[in-house]
Amino acid sequence: MPIAIAGKITSGLGAATGTVGMQRDLLRPYFPQIDTCQIGTINVDLWMPLQVHLPDIVTPPLQWHPSHPAGERFGITRVEIELSGEARQEAWLYTPEHSPHRFNSYLAEIIAEPLVGIHVGRPCKIHIDRFVPVIVI
Repeated sequence: MPIAIAGKITSGLGAATGTVGMQRDLLRPYFPQIDTCQIGTINVDLWMPLQVHLPDIVTPPLQWHPSHPAGERFGITRVEIELSGEARQEAWLYTPEHSPHRFNSYLAEIIAEPLVGIHVGRPCKIHIDRFVPVIVI
């Protein structure tokens, strides 16, 4: 079932430009689309929680940094991003195993081709084609 989750662009920690740049060559065999993506992530503050349990792609542990000697797995899930009224654009939810945002269901880290007009506070929507609703009590 498709779903659109509204949100707004928010500031991140400022680390993704460096880390995604360091991970790019290792991610390429599993996620070749990374070559056309901007290095870094777009952080989206979601208006409802989102948890990805079955990403489209899950890498094996990749040894991209000495602080993670056992490696780190990455989840990549295809979505579309829509910036306040503009056409949808292909994008991917980026879920690194050791990200400080990993357990924040209200923050999505997005990788996409360069987008014009990205700024903090801009409304957007994340469109997901394969959504399964879950009720948690």
